[in-house]
Amino acid sequence: MSRDYNQMKSVSKYLKKRYGNIRGYCMQDIDILVEDISNDHSLVQLKKMKRRIDGQLSVSKDTSYLNNNPINLLIALLPILATSLIAFITIGANSINFYVENYMKIYNQKITKEELKSIFIDILNPTVFFNIYTMFLLIFFVIIYLMILLINKGLRRPIYNTYNYSVILEEAIIQKKRENTEQGEIL
Repeated sequence: MSRDYNQMKSVSKYLKKRYGNIRGYCMQDIDILVEDISNDHSLVQLKKMKRRIDGQLSVSKDTSYLNNNPINLLIALLPILATSLIAFITIGANSINFYVENYMKIYNQKITKEELKSIFIDILNPTVFFNIYTMFLLIFFVIIYLMILLINKGLRRPIYNTYNYSVILEEAIIQKKRENTEQGEIL
C-alpha cells in the first residue's frame, strides 16, 4: 500500500503504514503523532478520514452480534462432547459383554461370579477411566477457554486501533482548527 493520502483504501491501514503502530504509545508520543498528522494533512482531509473511521466504527457496532456466535458454538460443543462420551462408554460396555460371551462359548464353561468380577475389575478399572475422563474434560475446557480468548482478542484488536485513530484524528482536527484561527489572527 502506498503512503500517499490519495492512494489509500483504508484509513486505519494508511495511518498505520505512514505513522507506525500506535499500540503502546505514551501521551507524549501521541501528542507528537497528532501534531505530525495535523501538519501533513489539510482540515478537509482530516475530516474525511474522521468520517471514514466513524463509519468503520459504526459498521463494527452494527455487526458486533456476529462476534458472539463463535463463542456460543464452542460452548455448544459441551453437550456434543458429553453425548460422544456416553456413546463411547456404551460401545466399550458392549465390547466387554461380547468378549465375555465369546470367552464362555470358546471354553464351554460357566464363569462364576468371582471370575466375572475379576474380569470386569481388570478390564474396567474405574480409576483409570476416571483419570482419563477428568483429563479429557480438563483439556476440553482449557481448549474452549483459549479459543474464546483468541477469538475475543482477534475481534477487539482492530476495533481498539480504530477507536484510537478516531480520537487521534479528532485531536488533529482540533489542533488544525486552532492553527487556522491563529493564522487568521496573525494575518
